[in-house]
Amino acid sequence: MNALTLTRLQAAELCGLSPSGFDVWVRRGIVPPPIMGTKRWSRVQLERALAGLPWVPPEANVNLQDRGQAEYEAWSADNDERDKHRPLHGLNQREERTLRSLVKLQVSNGRDIAGAGLATFDALCSKGLAQRVTQGWEPTVEGITEIGRTDTWLNWHKR
Repeated sequence: MNALTLTRLQAAELCGLSPSGFDVWVRRGIVPPPIMGTKRWSRVQLERALAGLPWVPPEANVNLQDRGQAEYEAWSADNDERDKHRPLHGLNQREERTLRSLVKLQVSNGRDIAGAGLATFDALCSKGLAQRVTQGWEPTVEGITEIGRTDTWLNWHKR
C-alpha cells in the first residue's frame, strides 16, 4: 500500500482490523479520524499511530499563527463593515432618546417627550437632526438616518 490516502477498508486492513473494529479505534482516538472534509485516511498518520508515535490531529494541519491571522482578518473585515454604520453626530443619551422619540412620533410639541427641553431640541436642530415646525419639532431625514445608524451600530453582533 503506497497510496498517501486510504479508504476506510484499506485503513482497517493496514491496522489489521475489521472495518467495525477500525471504527472503534477511531472513536477511541487510537488512530486518527479521516482527513477533514473527506472519507479518506492519511497513511502516514495511521503508520505513526500504529508505531506509538503521536499522530497529528487534522486541526493541527493549519498553522496556529495562520489561523490566528485568519481570525484577525475576519474580525477586522467585520469591524470595518460595522464602522460604515457608526453614528456621525455624537449624541449624548438625552439627545438620542429625544431624537428616537421624535422619530417615533414624527412631530412633537416638546411636552410629550419626557426630559426633552428647549436646549435639547436646539442641540438637535443645530446638528441638522430636527427642525422647528408650526406644531413644534419634527425629525429631519438626517435625524431618521442617524437613529438607523445608531441601531445598526449597537445591534451589529445580534444580526
